[in-house]
Amino acid sequence: MKAIGYFREPVPGSKGESLAAQNKAFLEFCEKHGYDVAVTFVEMVDSNGLRNGFRQLVDYLRRPDRGFVMVVARSLDGMGTDREE
Repeated sequence: MKAIGYFREPVPGSKGESLAAQNKAFLEFCEKHGYDVAVTFVEMVDSNGLRNGFRQLVDYLRRPDRGFVMVVARSLDGMGTDREE
């Protein structure tokens, strides 16, 4: 099975995990559970103050050719601000 990693850039001054630490944990999870890495998405603030990683993840999941995948994130709190999606 394939796994998708979703990482969020920590807010400056917060105690959130670095992107490198999140990626390492994701890769270790995949190795431990026998998942192949399909793709990763990073939620970072762009020059307009917007975060597009979650939108890219949702768009990817809606593609018919993606096959069956598992989304791996540290917690549901880190998935984004739009719980409806």
